[in-house]
Amino acid sequence: MPDDRTSEDRDRERAEEIYEEVAAENPDPVTRREAVEGELEEEGLADEGEELGEHIE
Repeated sequence: MPDDRTSEDRDRERAEEIYEEVAAENPDPVTRREAVEGELEEEGLADEGEELGEHIE
């Protein structure tokens, strides 16, 4: 079955997954944000994280 999602869609979905995973482990908003940013950087998803952050704040 072909995957009709674009690379951008997949990256955004992965950024959302990272946010949810890290948020569950870091209840404090400051440490959560820092941890999310670090994880996104490691996976090369900083731009997607920026877009995601705009919707969360």
